[in-house]
Order: sequence, then structure tokens, then C-alpha cells
Amino acid sequence: MTIKIAEAYKALFKPFRNMVYYGGRGSGKSWAFAQALLLQGAQKKLLILCTREFQGSIQDSVHRLLSSMIDKMGLATFYRIEKSKIIGANGTEFLFEGLKNNVTKIKSMEGVDICWCEESESISQFSWDVLIPTIRKDGSEIWVSFNTANEDDPTWQTFVEHPRENSYVKKVSWRDNPWFPKELENEKDALKKHDYAKYKHIWEGEFVAAFDGAYYVKEMERLRDEGRITNVPLQDGIEVNTFWDVGHSDLTVIWFHQRVGLEDRFIKCYANRLERLEHYARYIKDQGYNYGTHYLPHDANYNRLSTGKSYKEMLEDMGLDNIKIVERTQDVATAIEDTAQKLSSCWIDQKHCKDGIKALERY
Repeated sequence: MTIKIAEAYKALFKPFRNMVYYGGRGSGKSWAFAQALLLQGAQKKLLILCTREFQGSIQDSVHRLLSSMIDKMGLATFYRIEKSKIIGANGTEFLFEGLKNNVTKIKSMEGVDICWCEESESISQFSWDVLIPTIRKDGSEIWVSFNTANEDDPTWQTFVEHPRENSYVKKVSWRDNPWFPKELENEKDALKKHDYAKYKHIWEGEFVAAFDGAYYVKEMERLRDEGRITNVPLQDGIEVNTFWDVGHSDLTVIWFHQRVGLEDRFIKCYANRLERLEHYARYIKDQGYNYGTHYLPHDANYNRLSTGKSYKEMLEDMGLDNIKIVERTQDVATAIEDTAQKLSSCWIDQKHCKDGIKALERY
């Protein structure tokens, strides 16, 4: 038997505790996982659990995909396809369970060799907390496949942002699928022309860049495409300015900025909440920068009943010099347009401005 596996998926035949493939549509992730599991199950007896967050019925699972793949691979005489499971001639079993409503059943499972978590972008933190310690047999593996959604998703944070020991993590796209169909290629190209942000998410596996109604979608996409969300180091000899949004019950956000030639470079963004003003003044000082101007919003000039002083005066008492109050803009639409235009000259540090980038994309 000769089975063709795309080059990008050769790691599926190597032992890793966590096997993680993510990215865009059309990459062949599900096909490759199904092929590899069926081949390994034919080579030796395995108990393979196929799961996802929601499985209302067996039709919601990868049962149909595996059944189709068995036929394509010529393994119909080896695997017996039952209504709720698939059995190999050597005793290999494929089981299918949803995570959301089967906590007790999942916890009691013993002897699972490989657990395939499909559409893992939907799996909750609670479900991961139940599943991961359940897959505890010596040498057992957790296979994770998903289309990229949001950076805050538990799956992304657990397996990509903070990968565990003995993990293989790979991003794939339609380019990694040598059998990418012409029909999907036409759909991909049409979406790229019509809605580039959506194309980047669906086909290139980028995060959902913005929510409906977000103002700076195109500008942030342009920054990413032009490589201006990147590593932006501190430029020696140039003053650092700060721009504040002072929160009361919500976040206080401070951007750290340098003007280098005609470029606006943002080297850091700090956000916190429910901290006293002293906390932010101390944070500013602790960075050790050579500061230029600290820009505060218009309401920082109002006196507070509790102190009889404005935020500006209090920060000056705490040792911050050269504070400038930015006048209030009456026309919000004009302010948004001005910000969008200003973004065209910006460079933003992708690591130290992570929270600020997310806020801009969702504003």
C-alpha cells in the first residue's frame, strides 16, 4: 500500500506528547490527521479518542471523515465501521465523544493512546482542564487541530502561546496542501479581492483582526502587511514620550513613544486597573527612560474632590515633569479619522505593545 502524505505533516509519525497543527482553511489538517491515525492504528493496537467541544450526535464528529478515508486508503477489509465507533482487525478502536456535556465519562476514560481534538479553537479552558490529565497512559499523545480564531482562546494560549514540554507546533495554510482543489482556490482568490481582512483570517490563518464596527481594521492590517508591527527597539539618545488614557473604574493605559525622523515608534504599552496614581508614576520612573513630554487627556486637569488637585498636579508632585494636557476633541469622527491617518507613520513593538495592538484592532 502506498499512501501519500503532504510534506508538512510528516511529524505526525513522530512521538510527541502534544501534536499541534493550526492555521487557515484548505490546509488539509483533518485529512492528514485522519490518514496518520488510521495508518498507526493499522500498525499496532491503539485506543484513539476523537473529541471536540460540542458533539450532539455522531454526525458532528470525525466519524464520517475517517469512514471516507478508510475507503480511499483501501483499508475497508481491516477496519469495521460501526454506528458509534470504528474497530480495527488488530483491536484498534476509534471512540467519539464531545467534551462539553460528558465530563464524568471523559474523566473515567482509561488507556487512551492518542486523543485527537478537532476544531480545537472552540474547546473551553474547563474542558482542557478535564481532558489533559485524563490522557495519562505512558507514551500517550494529544493531537490538536484547529483554525486560528482569537489570541485569547484557551487552545491558543495552552498549546501555541505557552507550548508544553515535548510539543510539536506548526502553522499550515493552503500552500501546504498539494491537493488544494481548484474550487477552493477560486473562492480564496475572490475573497482576497473582496475582503482582504477576512481572507487573511480564513485562508492564511491569521487572528480575527477586528470585530464588526471596529474603526481601524484596514490600518492595522496595513501595519501587519508592511511589517510595521515588529520588534521596535529603544533608540538611544532620543526622548521617550508617554500618552495616557487615565481610567477610573476601567483600564489606565500608557503608550511609550519615540519620534525618530518622520516615524512614530511605539516601544511599549502598559495597562492596568484599579491602581492608585502613584503606581503609574512609579512604573514610569522604573523604566529608566530619558523622558520628553507626558501627554494626558483633558480631564486630567480637573480638580478631584478627594484631594483638591488635578491628576496633572498630583503627577507633578510625584516627580513627573513636562506634562501636557491634550485638549478635548469635540468631533469624535474627526478624531478617529486623524488617528487612522496617524497610524500610517507608526511602528509598533509586537511584544511590548501586545495589549495595545489588540485594543486598536477591536476599537
